[in-house]
Amino acid sequence: MNGNGFSTTDLTALQRQVTAWRRAQRGRSRLPDDLWAAASALAGSEGVSWVARALHLDYYRLKRRCSEGAGNATKPDRPPSFVEVDLGGSLPEPTGRWRIDLRDGSARCVAIEIGHDIPALVAVVEAFWSHRP
Repeated sequence: MNGNGFSTTDLTALQRQVTAWRRAQRGRSRLPDDLWAAASALAGSEGVSWVARALHLDYYRLKRRCSEGAGNATKPDRPPSFVEVDLGGSLPEPTGRWRIDLRDGSARCVAIEIGHDIPALVAVVEAFWSHRP
């Protein structure tokens, strides 16, 4: 969160905050800079298009704000978004079932216990990562 309490890490929380802020305004008010900063921070991880659509913001204005801040931004201290597991070229002999835990940045998680059906596993993983609330 930033100084004004707008979430910079959770799009759903920021969406609720923007909705509440808009309801509290009379007429058409300019969005505060702190709100734009929070949206820009999320756009860096979630994508400009996705954030603009979710918050009902002007895509080009958000993209410009992201570009302006990119020169001053430091690299965030967070884990990589993709981790490759190298099994040395071959999978172990299939015995029993595999348990795989998937977690994303918004605290969603799923535990999968599956036999050695690689196509089914890939389909479940892709569905998990591509889902947007």
